[in-house]
Amino acid sequence: MNISATQSLSGQSHHADSKYQYCTNFIVTGSGLAPREFVGRLEELGDSVLVVGDEKTLKVHVHTDDPESAMSIFEDSGDVTNLDVADMRKQVAEREARMAGYRTSVVAVGSGDGLEGLFRGKGGPVGPAGRR
Repeated sequence: MNISATQSLSGQSHHADSKYQYCTNFIVTGSGLAPREFVGRLEELGDSVLVVGDEKTLKVHVHTDDPESAMSIFEDSGDVTNLDVADMRKQVAEREARMAGYRTSVVAVGSGDGLEGLFRGKGGPVGPAGRR
């Protein structure tokens, strides 16, 4: 397997619900590739599995604790490039540290008594829309 990797610990920080540590993305180039052929083996290593592409190029995404094993699934199928591994636990911790002391709110704008009542019933402030 030929691995050309640029690892990045930056990226999105919305992964608090995954039990795995690393959001792993990479490209596989080869011939005769079949995306569905790889999904089961990746699911054994993690969750949030996505393999898309055609017979020559695949884009792979998986949340896993073992990015190297995820890439090794493709070692007989083609070249793995464009590796991006993000530590989701670190991202969540950094986000929580940034958000400490901040308060977040949602304001719903309801059009009509029904929607206003629904949103108000959920405990949020509601502003009527389109009324004068």
